[in-house]
Amino acid sequence: NDLFYLFDNFNQIFGNQCLFTSEDAITWKGTKNNNPVQHPNSVIPLQGKWVRLMPGVQTSVSADGTTWQSYPTPAHMEKRTWEKYYTKGDTVFMYGGWNQDDYTNFRDTWMSTDGIVWQELLATFPPNTEWPEFSFSSFKGKSYAIASEQTGTGMHGLETRILVSDDGYH
Repeated sequence: NDLFYLFDNFNQIFGNQCLFTSEDAITWKGTKNNNPVQHPNSVIPLQGKWVRLMPGVQTSVSADGTTWQSYPTPAHMEKRTWEKYYTKGDTVFMYGGWNQDDYTNFRDTWMSTDGIVWQELLATFPPNTEWPEFSFSSFKGKSYAIASEQTGTGMHGLETRILVSDDGYH
């Protein structure tokens, strides 16, 4: 809608969530929501709606960013943190994440076209490595995964690879 969007959650302090919008990224207008979605840093735009996946807990969908409907996640989708998302066309992908209980990385890939029904894909991400932290960017129809840390040897260090995908899956 030619707007910048910013979700902020003061759930622990004020008991509400705010959706801020701006036409120029300088002047912002906020709308409060008394039924907040936890962890709004992972709110994903998808087909004119907003999707917030809490892996292993619930997925929530909103048409306006303030009124949310929640749905259960698949039974075999495990709870995690630091998962990453990428939207390609009418599909959103969720990659990896970190298990806070046993300090291991998830290497699974999930997809959804509506933010409600999630399907696990056979692809692992990241392939042949364990990245607890990485970021996604898109440019000219391709997605790029950029590592900021690696594990697997018990040592944290810099990873110098960038992964490129034409479709968000391969």
